[in-house]
Amino acid sequence: MSRYLAGARLIALLKMKGGVPVDIRPIAIGEILRRITAKYLCLVNRKMFLQHLAPIQLGVGARCGMESIIHSVRLELEVADSDYVLFQVDFRNAFNNISRRHFLDIVKSDFPDIYNFVSFCYGNISDLQWLDYIIHSEIGSQQGDPLGPLLFALVLHCFVQIIQKLCGFSVWYLDDGNLIVNRQQLLEIIEVLQGPEAIEKGLFLNLGKCFIYSNQLPAWVSEIQYLDPETGKKKNVPSGSFGTVVLGTPIGSQEYIDKFIKEEVLLPLDTTLENIKLLNDSHTEFFLFRSCATFCKISYILRTLPPEQGNFLRKEYESRMKTFLQHLTKAEIPDLAWIQSELQFRLGGLGLKYSISHHQAAFLASLIQCNFWIEKVCSSKARNKAQSLIEEYKNLLRNAFPTDFPDDAAIKSAMLEQSALQHTFSSCIDSHTLNSLLNNPALPTREKARLRAVSAVGAARWLFTAPNSKNFKNIEG
Repeated sequence: MSRYLAGARLIALLKMKGGVPVDIRPIAIGEILRRITAKYLCLVNRKMFLQHLAPIQLGVGARCGMESIIHSVRLELEVADSDYVLFQVDFRNAFNNISRRHFLDIVKSDFPDIYNFVSFCYGNISDLQWLDYIIHSEIGSQQGDPLGPLLFALVLHCFVQIIQKLCGFSVWYLDDGNLIVNRQQLLEIIEVLQGPEAIEKGLFLNLGKCFIYSNQLPAWVSEIQYLDPETGKKKNVPSGSFGTVVLGTPIGSQEYIDKFIKEEVLLPLDTTLENIKLLNDSHTEFFLFRSCATFCKISYILRTLPPEQGNFLRKEYESRMKTFLQHLTKAEIPDLAWIQSELQFRLGGLGLKYSISHHQAAFLASLIQCNFWIEKVCSSKARNKAQSLIEEYKNLLRNAFPTDFPDDAAIKSAMLEQSALQHTFSSCIDSHTLNSLLNNPALPTREKARLRAVSAVGAARWLFTAPNSKNFKNIEG
């Protein structure tokens, strides 16, 4: 029975880099009851999984885990000595190669309550269907299984703990490791990850896709080599001093960051906007534009990229939003309407949030929410720098919005209630903007009345109406 219930339908997704497909990622869509059960087990055991893996491994059950790693890596690089570099780890086909026997043994000893279910899913061969083909699943955890990340992380964790003792800074998001190391530490870590025990457990270090980064690379980096299995020749491990990408966010020179934003954020956004225009229906276009192509496209980058490095992103994003709104309205956007568009829907706007204040609010919210993990994984210098940044951006926003921005007590209360801190900050900014417009003596009374009307409770609900392809005659008939 498990052969079929623990099997799955495969979807081959393209793994993109710079808009170009570089690999195929097989995603397993399992049977619905199995997925519900697995999600339930993840939910009720989240704290237990977190206690076992954190703070080194933040890929399982850690809130703001990815953002915490990005902030921590950037902070550590800024305070690291010149002989240290960032080493980014890559494993070959990580999830699909991991040893089932080893993760079943770990689950049985450390998490016996879920062992029977995991054994049912992975204790025997199961069938994976791709088109008309049946592939026997015998090794690895299935990408798409809610328990898959945990099972992979459990096997990797024994090596993560060894690496943590070898170097001062090591944080992981599943198979993506970020280590701050010197030459000797790096050589020892490579030896561990290429050792027979790692291979036995299904971990195959792919040095050809690992990366060494520092804004001033030490001379010894050129000595770190590997044997290319395809050519049989020694090659240098890829390295660079301009920048690198940590979990989807660029770190490095301004030129490198702008290039990444253009290729990985703006070009896909352009494609989305052009495809939406092909619909030739303003309501449908607006609905998709609002849901898929506005602030949601850049929110993650704004939360993890320092505002002083985001000028190009904000400028280009604003330009694209304005151009698309002009396409929808078939008219120029007046200055007042453009300012209004940045407001939240409930205040009569479109939630575009293109100003630097919203970037500062997003970055500050992320830093505050990630500070719990930053305190646990970073050095004292990096922790102090994080606190300085938090205070700096608090002061910037409080000076800009003295009567609206929350004080420390309100921020702490929001954190305890697990409120959306970024939404809280943005609401303060939008309320200040609206009040400034309403209190502007130069603004005509008619415009003030209009702003009060569109910001009234429930006035923006019509903007959330889903498109309907039927016309009124068909509905009435």
